[in-house]
Amino acid sequence: MLKKCSEQDRKRLTDYLYQNPVLNLFIIGDLYNYGFDSDIQDLYIDEDYQGIHGLVLRYRNSILVQSYEGRIYPEFVAELVERHQITHINGEASLVEKYDFTARENVLCYFSQCKELKNAPEMTLVESFGPEDAQEISEVFKSVFKNFSAKPDEIQESLAKKLDRVYGVRVDGKIVSIARSTAECPGLAMLVGVATLESFRSLGYAR
Repeated sequence: MLKKCSEQDRKRLTDYLYQNPVLNLFIIGDLYNYGFDSDIQDLYIDEDYQGIHGLVLRYRNSILVQSYEGRIYPEFVAELVERHQITHINGEASLVEKYDFTARENVLCYFSQCKELKNAPEMTLVESFGPEDAQEISEVFKSVFKNFSAKPDEIQESLAKKLDRVYGVRVDGKIVSIARSTAECPGLAMLVGVATLESFRSLGYAR
């Protein structure tokens, strides 16, 4: 039985997530940035007297599942899918593959952890982008990632509230290469959406 989390659950939930902070970075970042009273996300935990056994995060139109014990919650997740028009289910492959999701198109991702920069690139061309660049940022992402779903207004809101950062390179006033950080919290951040327009690749912009 899963229950919806509130502020009083923060300490126990944080302790559970920090057992593997890299794996749980997205959840940790969302908890830090949005808390428990946001319209765009909900956190649910499977907990008894022995502790937390698993959790489900609903963030906008996606779901993230987690359980160190391999527990799954098919009926609960199916209800969330119906209620929120969910388009993505995320998590470790061993968990996600157990869910019957009719809109499934599997995308397998790997974690890369940056510990140091070797041969750091020239940074003079790199600039920070703001909310006013949201439409162009969205267009670059859409041209590179066929399944990119974030709307310009969502990008604009995240940048305005400083929940995300986007850096990149312009050529003749046009954004041609970008990288985005998300799920930022003390000591952790996720670098996502490294994208370069096809005609500007192999020039070192994304390094």
